[in-house]
Amino acid sequence: MELRIGAVSRYCFDAFVALGVPAEHARTLANVLLEADLRGHVDHGSSLVALYLPDVRTGAINPRPSVRVLEETPISVVVDGDGGFGAIGASRAMEECIGRARSIGVGLAAVRNSSHAFYPGFYALQAAEAGLVGFFTTTSRPAIAPTGAAERVLGQNPICFGIPAGTHPPILVDVGMAASIAKIRIAADEGREIPPGWALDAQGRPTNDARAAMAGLLVPIGDHKGYGLALAMDALAGLAGAPSGLAAGGHGAVGHFLWALDPRLFGEPEAFRARVDRLLDQVASAAPLPGRPPVTYPGESGARRKEAALARGWIDLPETVVRAMDAAARALDISTPLEESAKARTA
Repeated sequence: MELRIGAVSRYCFDAFVALGVPAEHARTLANVLLEADLRGHVDHGSSLVALYLPDVRTGAINPRPSVRVLEETPISVVVDGDGGFGAIGASRAMEECIGRARSIGVGLAAVRNSSHAFYPGFYALQAAEAGLVGFFTTTSRPAIAPTGAAERVLGQNPICFGIPAGTHPPILVDVGMAASIAKIRIAADEGREIPPGWALDAQGRPTNDARAAMAGLLVPIGDHKGYGLALAMDALAGLAGAPSGLAAGGHGAVGHFLWALDPRLFGEPEAFRARVDRLLDQVASAAPLPGRPPVTYPGESGARRKEAALARGWIDLPETVVRAMDAAARALDISTPLEESAKARTA
């Protein structure tokens, strides 16, 4: 279903304000969710407002956190998220990294006492759009079984890199160590099957049933390789003392690790960006397999999708997501994005 971009943005902002989130923080949260929607990652976009609404109402998420720097050195910070939305602590931490990278070439941050950060790629992109190389990872609720095990121990713990280019949009690598649980949740809501190889049911059998997958285990990408990377990311995201493994992922029990690096440390930034452009040109010129579209690089399709949506002023979201957004808006007594978009269409 098509919605006005402005209506989606206002819905996110108004919803968070209605939940008691300060306007400045609500704007940050809305920006992160809208970026995910615009780039086609609807499982990490505005659909999350309805998902986390009950957690704010029950006090599981602190709507008015006092996010602060606990410890710092010239190149690093430890940030306390105060049990608030992870996007607030993660955004603050990347801003600290960017400031240090611009000053001395590199900045690192670890965040504790945080929650789900919404769209992981957003923070690596923050750095790339500032002309820096960025990295972000986070813990999440256990969903992955170690290779050979029949129990959840690790989260999807994504690895994200943002790398600036010259004339091309930045490279944006955003890879969870298993299939997105949010994508599986949407598939379950829509009554769709999931692709083979994504999940096992509660008895450890391969399944295409999204609801069975929700109650079962996610298969790590590349088997032992994804398991190993998820394990390493859990360790890194816990540098500031965030819970790990089975204790990770709950609200207030999430850790993030991120950094920003100025290419100037190793040479002229313009030469680096030109080299990245040449690399991307080589990727684009690779002959596609028969019947396949032209080759793209990570971040390119999302950037194109965002550009096209902004040019039109409209965004296409799944019907199940839009219906959930409207239900949440009515529960919060704010304008619904569907009604606002309908008015704009007939104006």
